[in-house]
Amino acid sequence: ELLRRAPWLHDAVRIAGALFLLYFAWRIARAAGPEQTEARKPFTLIEAALFQWLNPKSWTFAVGTIAAFTTPGLPFSGFLAETGTIAVISGVLAFVSLSVWCLFGVMIGRLLADERKRRIFQYTLAALLASSIVLVVLVSALAGLGVILGAQVRSIAVELPTYQSTILKKFSDVSESVKGPGF
Repeated sequence: ELLRRAPWLHDAVRIAGALFLLYFAWRIARAAGPEQTEARKPFTLIEAALFQWLNPKSWTFAVGTIAAFTTPGLPFSGFLAETGTIAVISGVLAFVSLSVWCLFGVMIGRLLADERKRRIFQYTLAALLASSIVLVVLVSALAGLGVILGAQVRSIAVELPTYQSTILKKFSDVSESVKGPGF
């Protein structure tokens, strides 16, 4: 509703987002190496589970999954069976994806222990992020240009019968003047 009342706000948010991502790319490129600090004690299982109550991504996932994959109007036992199935599938997928995530994290951590490799990695990530923003802006500009050209073509198509009759009339007038005296 807000974006319908203030359409300029949509563009402002888009521009602000692109600028933020460009700033983020710059920060990635300029980031210092990891500092050697005292290792913190990781969350316990209970602390991690409690933390999820504060995590907006978890809430978005839970509400979206329930809305998308449960059947409205089922009795409570059917709803419980569906949500149980969703929980088991989500748990298995989370375990697999987190294991892969952790494995890659360890591998990348070992690879990036070398300062030169870490800087190359940072510059590459920054360049990819910045170039993706530039690409999105270019594609958006081309799409906007396409909309403008499409509107022009539609306008010409609507006026075409008028143009056609005017051109035919001019040809007819020229043809008549050529047949007259003096030619």
